[in-house]
Amino acid sequence: MKKGLIFLIALSAGLLIAGQATAQSGIAGSGHDMRGLLGINEICVPCHTPHNAVENANYPLWNRTEYVSGIFPGSGPASQVCLSCHDGTVAVDSYGGNIGSTFLTGDALIDSTGEHHPIGTNAVYTPGPEYNNITDDTSPVKTFNSQVECSSCHNAHNMEFGNFLAETMVGSQLCLTCHNL
Repeated sequence: MKKGLIFLIALSAGLLIAGQATAQSGIAGSGHDMRGLLGINEICVPCHTPHNAVENANYPLWNRTEYVSGIFPGSGPASQVCLSCHDGTVAVDSYGGNIGSTFLTGDALIDSTGEHHPIGTNAVYTPGPEYNNITDDTSPVKTFNSQVECSSCHNAHNMEFGNFLAETMVGSQLCLTCHNL
C-alpha cells in the first residue's frame, strides 16, 4: 500500500514536470519568452503564478490583472488574456500586482483597424458555401461560447506551426478549418 502511494505521488510529480517542460519548450526563445526583455529568470511568471492568481476559469493560475478595454468590446476571456499585452494599452511587465512600463510595439500589436482577423465575433454560421460549422472537438481551431477569439487560432504555448498558430498554414489549412474558399 505504501509503495503504491509513493508510486502515485512520483507519477503525478513527473507528469506535472513533463507538462511544464512541454509548455516551456514552446515558449523558450519565442516571442512569448519575456526573460530577456524583462530581465527575469522565470519563463512563466509574466502570465502565470502558483499563488494569488487572478480568477480566470479559462486560464489557470493567471498572473495579470483583469483586462478591460474599449478597443475590442466583444472580446471574451480567450482573447482578453492575449490582449492584456497585445493591444498596447497594458504593459507586458504589469503582472504580479505590479504596474509596468514596457509596452509591445510594431507587429506584436493587435489593433482595431481590421488588419487582423476579427475577434469576439459570432462563430455560429450556417454551414454552406462560405463557412464550415466547427463542431468537432478534435479540431485544432476552437470556439469559445460560439465566438471566434484569439485562442481559436493561436496557442500561446506552441510554436510548432509558427506564430503560435494552432494549425498549419500550408495549403491554407488553418483558414479552411472554418472557411470554404
